[in-house]
Amino acid sequence: LEKQKKIWENYKPDFESAMERYLAGLNNQAQQFTRQGDRDGAAYLAREHKATSSDHDRFHAILEGEFPPVPGEGAGD
Repeated sequence: LEKQKKIWENYKPDFESAMERYLAGLNNQAQQFTRQGDRDGAAYLAREHKATSSDHDRFHAILEGEFPPVPGEGAGD
């Protein structure tokens, strides 16, 4: 367990940096969709951002090449 904790402590800054970049990319794309009048696309990305920003397991799955379903409209509200 101690070995796992040490590995995580070494990996954690890279993980958090990657997560921040992913979330920033979602925001940027959502803003672009909004400017283009694509409210559905912007809303979809906003739901993805909300779901991922508070869920490290979800982001880890994304890093592993999985694409967990994005919650539907009104989910988590």
